[in-house]
Amino acid sequence: MAMAIAGAMMSFIGAAVARPLAPIDALAQSSPAPVNTAATIASTTTPGATPQMEPRHGVPTFLSGDAARANLKAQGQVASRKSALDPESMARAHLRDLAGLYRITAEEINALPVHNVQSLDGGGTIVRFRGTVDGIEVFREQANLLLDRNGDLAAIGGFVMG
Repeated sequence: MAMAIAGAMMSFIGAAVARPLAPIDALAQSSPAPVNTAATIASTTTPGATPQMEPRHGVPTFLSGDAARANLKAQGQVASRKSALDPESMARAHLRDLAGLYRITAEEINALPVHNVQSLDGGGTIVRFRGTVDGIEVFREQANLLLDRNGDLAAIGGFVMG
């Protein structure tokens, strides 16, 4: 009797594990995005200002602080003042400065949920944002901003689409 029950349970478990799953990674199937003119302007006018790009979205996946400043300069923009802000607010201000490069609006940046803020030895900070839709985190969509001890942008890893 015990053997029959164990055999029935094993066949039930095997059937549940073996079912195929639907492919749900739409990004893997997508075509490259149109050229991001903000990134092109900076990379052609300033040596070393070329960010690493996500070709399907046309947004940077890694941007150094130097490349961010070069991008702003190439577009004739000046970074906003960020003194007297907390790290999360400074990170949002840096993202707003680069909104055109990331193809995101200031309103979308303001609405991004912060995942966490991590203080580092030496005074630096990492601020992590995650993209969500209706409160559900979006796979592959997060931006990690590394700020130095003065709140200046050292780097941005990843991206969010708003």
